Amino acid sequence: MTGYLLLTQNDKVNLEALHAIDRPIDDISVKSICSAIGISRQTFYAHFSSKYDIAYWYLNLSEELYFKAIASREDWRQSLINQVYFLYEEKDYLCNAFTLNPHDIDVVSRFRFSKERLLACIAELGILVTSETTYCVDEYINTHYRTLISWCMRGMRPKPPFFAKICYNCIPNYLIDLLD
Repeated sequence: MTGYLLLTQNDKVNLEALHAIDRPIDDISVKSICSAIGISRQTFYAHFSSKYDIAYWYLNLSEELYFKAIASREDWRQSLINQVYFLYEEKDYLCNAFTLNPHDIDVVSRFRFSKERLLACIAELGILVTSETTYCVDEYINTHYRTLISWCMRGMRPKPPFFAKICYNCIPNYLIDLLD
């Protein structure tokens, strides 16, 4: 799917950095990533705050496509299938890139942005964001992204169609009804 995206020059550098992750991220130095893709450490740190941010950049890119689909009221199930396959295309790299515990406080803070994005998406559709909506979005994003990270860490098993079904079953009915 990345072949169908219009990637900015920054995105291209970020994707090259992702492709430089050929073994567990804890075993790779920023210096080796820079050497592999021909950039300086200064350029690397202009793109990422740490080597761990590389995988989250790609996860955020997948999220951007996913939220755009939801905002245009595309089918949730198909949107999830598309997101899962988008991630699966980079399996060789993402399986090495996520070594953080998905319950880690740093990971949790990254979800805050995703929650805000989905709530903004809902509001942009002219739907009143209630406390129930906020709660459901909060729980859904926490579950969804922990599940995605765990899936990557397990070598992206099970295969995408079954995994997308699992993800779909984790969406609160309240949100499905709200956005369908």
